[in-house]
Amino acid sequence: MFKLKKCGIITAIFIVGMSSFSNAHSGRTDGSGGHRDNQNKSGLGSYHYHCGGYPAHLHTNGCPYKSSGETTQSSATVQSSTSTQSSNTTQSSVESDKKKAKTKGYDQGYKDGYNNSYIDTSSYTGNYREEYSEGYKNGYDEGSKKLELEIDSVKNSGYNIGLSGALLNNIYTNKALSQAYEEGYNKGFSEYKKVKIEEYTLQGKNDSYEDKAIIDFTDDIEEEFKNAYIQSYNDVQLELKNKYYKLGFTSAIKGEEYKSIDENNEKYIGWFKTGYDDGTSSLEDEIEKAYNLGYEGEELDISEEMNLAEYVINESYVKGVSDKKKETTSGIVGLGAIAGVGGAIYYKARKNRMNRDKDKV
Repeated sequence: MFKLKKCGIITAIFIVGMSSFSNAHSGRTDGSGGHRDNQNKSGLGSYHYHCGGYPAHLHTNGCPYKSSGETTQSSATVQSSTSTQSSNTTQSSVESDKKKAKTKGYDQGYKDGYNNSYIDTSSYTGNYREEYSEGYKNGYDEGSKKLELEIDSVKNSGYNIGLSGALLNNIYTNKALSQAYEEGYNKGFSEYKKVKIEEYTLQGKNDSYEDKAIIDFTDDIEEEFKNAYIQSYNDVQLELKNKYYKLGFTSAIKGEEYKSIDENNEKYIGWFKTGYDDGTSSLEDEIEKAYNLGYEGEELDISEEMNLAEYVINESYVKGVSDKKKETTSGIVGLGAIAGVGGAIYYKARKNRMNRDKDKV
């Protein structure tokens, strides 16, 4: 009787225990360390985990604990895992800050390099100076390279604008680019002016040869271009004047009778006539001078411009020498006729000589 009663009690306890175990687990766990709980006896929904030896629980993206085959996990292991995660988080934050410092340095370096500013990282007060300096140097190099490329482009652009003769229009705020633009422009404009000066010089020369009036310049024409034209025009006029003057002068020196040149231009005719008259007067003076030198017994020296009249000048000199000798031997010498081109001039020279002698008495 006792045995039966005892057996019944044990049976009851086993049944209750099994019932409790069933309520807690509701079946075996699967490969993920969890199982379905369709009746939601756990209060965690239709599926929960028992992995890593932990009571029923929920989580996402797979069990973070050890496999369901292990029923226990020491608190030391859990703490180690937590410590490792915290260390990884700290390391990740440090790397992120270093990256930010490097990026900040690059941005500032690029700006300074592009503006051709002095490299200076000493003013940086943040953390990770080494990373900042490395980023700054890389940025400065990149900014400088970009500036160099743009300088070449801007200088070439300024050169072409200057070469076209357009006005200077410097829109660049970057100092290096502004200087490059003006340098290119000045070079191009200098070449432009050189070409235009040559053009105006040639035009002035042609207009002068064709005896055209000097052109009337507008106010927007460069002074250098005007001056080049006028100078060239006047140079040709002087050249023509000297040309026709010399023709007239030479004609007179050669003893030719005056005959106007075959030109329709009154200026040319006038310059020729002036030259002829001056040549005639100069020849008379030279003949008189030669006679007097001969008469005084001095040496004759004929100037280069009178070489064409050398014969008649020399004749006058010999005549002076001869007259002096006659005066010395006979006292008085009659003025005979002098044949040749310089006859009248000889007489004039001799007469002047006699008048001067009277004045001395």
